[in-house]
Amino acid sequence: FRLQIFLLLLLKIRYPQETFPFQYLEVVMTESNAPKTDPSSHCSLEPFHIPSLPRSAYYISSFLTAAEETDLLSHINSQPQPTWRYLSHRRLQAHPSVLSKSNTLLDQPLPKWLREPIVNRILELRCFRATEDAAAPAAGGEIEGGGEEGEGERVFEKSPHGAPNHVLINEYTPGQGIFPHEDGDAYHPVVCTVSLGSSIVYNVHPKSASGQIEQKPRWRLLQEPRSLLITMGEMYKGCLHSIESVKVDEDLVRGDGGVGNWDLLREETKMAVEAEGGRSMRETRLSLTFRDVIRVKKLGKGLALLGR
Repeated sequence: FRLQIFLLLLLKIRYPQETFPFQYLEVVMTESNAPKTDPSSHCSLEPFHIPSLPRSAYYISSFLTAAEETDLLSHINSQPQPTWRYLSHRRLQAHPSVLSKSNTLLDQPLPKWLREPIVNRILELRCFRATEDAAAPAAGGEIEGGGEEGEGERVFEKSPHGAPNHVLINEYTPGQGIFPHEDGDAYHPVVCTVSLGSSIVYNVHPKSASGQIEQKPRWRLLQEPRSLLITMGEMYKGCLHSIESVKVDEDLVRGDGGVGNWDLLREETKMAVEAEGGRSMRETRLSLTFRDVIRVKKLGKGLALLGR
């Protein structure tokens, strides 16, 4: 364990621009001295909880390195053209495949370039679950109760397959967005979203127990490239999310009505936004959404042989 910390420090000195896993360094040093390869070791999500949101939302600004982002973008952009599906306002890829009309996924592994490093890294994360018997977030956004003391549980520990088995890659060019929506019952209520290429504002719209939706977003989060946003529990079941169709995100300030995850952003991001008067120009952004589809159908023997 000490050797790993020493090597991380050396790498930090040699590559000061690369942030992962250096952002985890302080967290790891406060955890058990078990080696990182020990299955019982983990990275706690507690330092990455978004303070202004319910307990079921976390944000890691430097989940990937710049080199890993470049490699992922290369894989995405080198996919065969038929892999892209074109919607009215954007295009997307689904891996390992699209869901059927009954929201069923054919049992196939994710591509290696999505499993490593992203899925493997996600499976190391642990959190303390908030109680989920509350209704939609009340005014002020707080959910009563919190996680019990202990080591917490892995993000996908209670999902049907123990790991994400589906990735949706959405491309957003400047000016493109998406209306308020929810992920629905096809998935276990955990979403891990990795952003590549550009920053964008993610809006959160709570809904009441009767299903009424707040049209004006109660919370706004700035998702940076290479970041990971995790939403689960009440954030999944009690809120919708949207992206405004604009080319410039504005009013990006600290405090009420501003950016809910401001204190978790990278320093260079905050400085750039402040230098632009609370504005952030959009470039092409790719959103990688990792989820566990509940209904999975095994491939028949004939199809399985064709897929080898």
